[in-house]
Amino acid sequence: MARPRTVDAGSFGRVTRIVRSPWSRRATSIAVLAISFGALGWITYANWPAIVTTEWAPDPGRLIAAFALQIASAAIATQLWFSIAARLGATRRTSADIRNYAYTLLSRRLPGAPWHIVGRSLHYADAGLARRVGIGGSTIEWALAVATGVCVWLALAPATAPLGPFGAIFAIVAIPFVGGVIVRQRGGAFSARRAIALWTAYDLIGWATGCGAMYFLFTGLYPFPNDALLTLVSSTAAAYVASMAVVILPAGLGLREVSLAALTATLVPWPVAVALSIVGRALTMVADLVWATILLVSALRSADESTQ
Repeated sequence: MARPRTVDAGSFGRVTRIVRSPWSRRATSIAVLAISFGALGWITYANWPAIVTTEWAPDPGRLIAAFALQIASAAIATQLWFSIAARLGATRRTSADIRNYAYTLLSRRLPGAPWHIVGRSLHYADAGLARRVGIGGSTIEWALAVATGVCVWLALAPATAPLGPFGAIFAIVAIPFVGGVIVRQRGGAFSARRAIALWTAYDLIGWATGCGAMYFLFTGLYPFPNDALLTLVSSTAAAYVASMAVVILPAGLGLREVSLAALTATLVPWPVAVALSIVGRALTMVADLVWATILLVSALRSADESTQ
């Protein structure tokens, strides 16, 4: 009888050391940044005809508000992740942790969620937290984002009125109790519920800022009807949740853009909706690049101060 094949621990260790080596990390950092900027350029180039033929009506004030809200959404997501990581055992927040978050934030946009999770797992493996923080924390982050996104859609989508808002409130209240049963960590069920309630609040604020960014972006580029707020915000939430449903695929295979364009087309012509969804994707990528750069500079300064 043939012996089952086993993983060579020595080989795995060598691979892990190579991945974590300084030159490998620098090469990965350069590659991630290059791919991110390259994808942004490709999206713009490939859809340039739709962008230039649309009759835009730019409003600088709204566009600035859109960018600021998108940066705020990225900042809230960062705070949420470190809160989850701390709860699961990663109590310190070092400059290396911040750098890792910045790089995995960028890698999530293009290579897809698996690389995003792998990057976290490798980073926290030294502390023995690869599974708990890297995989478990990312799963909690994803599940809460989907659940709260559905709540936002239920609360605001015109199609769910009048019962949708009540269902959303019930679901928001239920999330900490259901999560407290599933996520049993130190401190007991009550402590887990309290932590999940905090994370739910972070996510709801993140949804408000992210969807608000799309609203100000769209209305800052094209004249929408005055009563378009609820439709645009709920459409953004629905499109984002739809893209999260295919989390294992690179960048959701454009599902977010297609969904957002289809939902927005109820208010504006289809070509305009497509162009706006593309610009919306560009906004999120630019904001991620800017926020990741801020984090990397912050981590570099922290590392310099610690060596002095």
